[in-house]
Amino acid sequence: MRQAPLGIAPILIALGCLTTICLAQSPPPACSGEVSTWNECTGTQDLKDGSKYAGEFRNGQFDGKGTLTWKDGDQYVGDFKAGIRNGNGSVTLAKLAKFSGRWVDGKYVGP
Repeated sequence: MRQAPLGIAPILIALGCLTTICLAQSPPPACSGEVSTWNECTGTQDLKDGSKYAGEFRNGQFDGKGTLTWKDGDQYVGDFKAGIRNGNGSVTLAKLAKFSGRWVDGKYVGP
């Protein structure tokens, strides 16, 4: 009796390759034009207070993965939603301390 071909799924499983890893989405394209028009792209913005954001933008705001570096060297690396820290991230305070955990609406809520 002839067996049906197995297909690619068993091969991927045997190699330890999950769909989210093997078929990962490519990063968003580079932003261009005015910041207020940046959507579904990656860019860098220098802010009026001397801080700098580098990461993903949606609807002209920080949204997705990014890094916010304040002028004193403190830095947040993690998730943003609608321009504020929201999700998982880490804050490094002038290289003296580091806080990793979850952020909700811009506030640290713990590990």
